[in-house]
Amino acid sequence: MLSPLAPVFEYTPDGIDAYVEVQNFGEIDSSKSQVRLIVTEEAGEQVAATATVRPLAPFEKSLVRLVCDERLLQKKGASVVVILESEGLPLEALTSKIELPRIR
Repeated sequence: MLSPLAPVFEYTPDGIDAYVEVQNFGEIDSSKSQVRLIVTEEAGEQVAATATVRPLAPFEKSLVRLVCDERLLQKKGASVVVILESEGLPLEALTSKIELPRIR
């Protein structure tokens, strides 16, 4: 059973990256999974980034880097949904507000 935490965003020279910690709370090895960041707003939903989560041993965690579409994260009033998809298991979803770091 994989579970994601809320993303942490970081500005890079190329745009914005998101980091999502994923942990295996199961007692068996996980299979390779997909994580997606979806930006939701009144106008609808759009995928901001996708990445692959490597197989994890029981109780192991991994920090997954996602290269984001910066334009989608700049929308006022938007939230982000982290979707974790593993073959043969129900989707795991976590919704949080987009909190971009301040630019110095």
